[in-house]
Amino acid sequence: MSFTKGIPQIFHKNTGIVRRLEYIGLYLFSALLRLLPYRIMQKLTCLLADFSFFVLRVRRKVALENLRSAFPEQTESWIRGNARRSQHGLFLSMFEFLYAKKFTVDEIKEQFTLVNKAVILNAFRRNRGVIFMTGHFGSWEFLSMATMLHMQSSGVMIVKKQKNHYIDKMINNLRTMHTNRTVYMKESVREILRTLGENGIVAMIADQSAPRDSVYVPFFGRNVATFAGPAYFALRTGAPILMALSIRRSDGSYDAIFEEVKTDDLTGASKENIKELTARHTAVLEKHIRQYPDHWLWQHRRWKHTQPAHNG
Repeated sequence: MSFTKGIPQIFHKNTGIVRRLEYIGLYLFSALLRLLPYRIMQKLTCLLADFSFFVLRVRRKVALENLRSAFPEQTESWIRGNARRSQHGLFLSMFEFLYAKKFTVDEIKEQFTLVNKAVILNAFRRNRGVIFMTGHFGSWEFLSMATMLHMQSSGVMIVKKQKNHYIDKMINNLRTMHTNRTVYMKESVREILRTLGENGIVAMIADQSAPRDSVYVPFFGRNVATFAGPAYFALRTGAPILMALSIRRSDGSYDAIFEEVKTDDLTGASKENIKELTARHTAVLEKHIRQYPDHWLWQHRRWKHTQPAHNG
């Protein structure tokens, strides 16, 4: 069903009006959100997430189906509980990101503890740049901002362009309000190579459904289409891949954890090596999702393109 069904015809003809209204709505909502104390905002967010969980039936259905397939051994109560908490996590990640404009640099850093910062420092010592990978897990947008501030560094974030260019500009302004820069996926190759060549940081998310002609690697028991870009750039440049994830504490703050993906036995960006490294970083993400299943975005149709396991 079209989101704009029932809207007067003038808005259908002039999508610029619709996009402006969407932007104004998000801008006003963000401004109102930042009037609230942070902890109150988080509690309100969970209430709104619960409401949406029961109202948005299609997204709820996708989340439940994905969880049942990924965890067939679990009870229906466990499945529904994690689907609901995943909805909480999705809303928290979005609202915390919008709220971050209100924070000072020190307040942002206080929200995140870098648990194993030595992993990052060790990666930088190789002078090949670092690829930070994450998934739609925990507070992924806030994580990138906080990590760069802790490291007193800047990074290039590879992002997907939003259809609404007003909202796209608003989101990118938030992403870059302190140290980071953004580059759109379709324009990113030269900037990625340049940044890694200068021992810089490139941040990527590659856990959503990839095109049908992509690399297929195991993810929760099914061979699924997966973006090969992170593996290609790591193997071409020698840059290590660090899986970066944010774990939510009971008080609403986060632990940021980092795990390097093994690459020292892979030489060159051959098809076989790209597929192997893609499988490895996907396996690292799966390991953490299994440990914190409510932190991941189960509402996405991740298994849209799959292959039988024996086809590899």
